[in-house]
Amino acid sequence: MLDSRLLRDQTIGLRLADGTLAAAAGIGHKEGTATTSGMVHPTERHRGIGNRHLRWAIEKSGDATLLVETETCSADADSLYARHGLVRISAESVMRHDLPNVPVYRSRPEFASRRC
Repeated sequence: MLDSRLLRDQTIGLRLADGTLAAAAGIGHKEGTATTSGMVHPTERHRGIGNRHLRWAIEKSGDATLLVETETCSADADSLYARHGLVRISAESVMRHDLPNVPVYRSRPEFASRRC
């Protein structure tokens, strides 16, 4: 399933011969900034797909500042971005734990608020 970060103004993808989505990238423009994100299936990495997607995003960004959003950072990804002259401006580590069930609240918890 495609993430909303990939479904922007323009989106491209790569399907394998069996129809499996192997890679996708998207780019959107807002107020002088072009924001892009992409993904490549782990079995398809190190074949130049991410490089082609990034070149596509750089071309589509035109004169806008290009911001690359990623869900994870890796040495390979950092190397790819550096080859294209990009530098990391921020990063954060977020830990997640999948819940087997969504908790049911009988009333709104104290830490939650609702604005109308």
